[in-house]
Amino acid sequence: MKLDAIDTAILRTIAEYRMRIEEYFRRGRPTGQTLTASGLPDELLLKLDETSEARADIESWNESADLEDELGPMPENLKNKAGILLATAFAVKQNYYSTFAPKMPRIMGILNATPDSFSDGGLFFDHDAAVSQGLRMAAEGAAIIDVGGESTRPGAEPVEAEEEIKRVVPIIRGLADRLDGRVQFSVDTSKAEVARAAIEAGATMINDISGLRFDPEMASVTAGAETDLVLMHIQGEPRTMQKNPRYDDLPGEVYAYLCDSVLHALDAGVAPEKILVDPGMGFGKSVDHNLELIRRLRELAGLGLEVMLGCSRKSMFGRILHRENPRERIYATVAANALAQISGVDVLRVHDVRAAADAVQVVYAVQMGEMD
Repeated sequence: MKLDAIDTAILRTIAEYRMRIEEYFRRGRPTGQTLTASGLPDELLLKLDETSEARADIESWNESADLEDELGPMPENLKNKAGILLATAFAVKQNYYSTFAPKMPRIMGILNATPDSFSDGGLFFDHDAAVSQGLRMAAEGAAIIDVGGESTRPGAEPVEAEEEIKRVVPIIRGLADRLDGRVQFSVDTSKAEVARAAIEAGATMINDISGLRFDPEMASVTAGAETDLVLMHIQGEPRTMQKNPRYDDLPGEVYAYLCDSVLHALDAGVAPEKILVDPGMGFGKSVDHNLELIRRLRELAGLGLEVMLGCSRKSMFGRILHRENPRERIYATVAANALAQISGVDVLRVHDVRAAADAVQVVYAVQMGEMD
């Protein structure tokens, strides 16, 4: 078995196991219960016994001399009954998967039809300016254009659905008429009413910063329209999310949140291949939190779904480089996106499409050892 086979088979098994774990603990973890090799409850182990075929795959992996040569030996304390489960998560956490098959991430261009977004608020609030910017991003290499009508910067006040619809629908419709299927249109909203209107105008992707937490109807709207769905992690809500964000286990809590969002989407009838996950850079996270999540992006592959990253011009770069102007953070964004691409991210959400598209092509050429 080779690493690319592990990517497509074993990692999907990890996702199944992890979802079962999170489902168990979401329903009511006993006080003091921890997820350790000796602490898994019998009830959960019985549930996992139902997936015997998948577990056999894991066992054969553990016993394979070839894989042990490739990945290193499995720690002895993880070779017990519970360890069949935990070894998979351990392998991802320790980056045993040193490489993924090179890929060319799709570029999502950010088009904010708002007066108050953190980086370009007001620049494209005018309809004609917004459409021109959308056309420019498509020409520069955007595969997706994400249109938003409500700022989600830290401290932002919410916008009524009716106003949000007035902002985004004419832009989506105007771009759809001009681009004639050459790009995909996404709407950046957490409101089902706005999503419905955007879908009617031509959007085929919903980018929900709440991971289906803010509007209970969003999942069914997405499932009914068979659109793609981005599920993002957020701690709190935009007005308060950056007021001292804290985590006991940052990657674990982000993973658990996204697992819950994915299960909700699947229960509503959203097809797995339609779902993307996003760790939510800057949405209830400190600079150190953001940097840790970028370092550990590969762990999101354990969900077996496409991963999106949106760190464009974020304040964390301003803190690192001491640059207040978001437009002076383009090169920092390119560097972070290159790291994300190497980690296997599928979609990069950016303000500066040409810079991102150029970098993606160079990273891909280096990974492949040749020009496409």
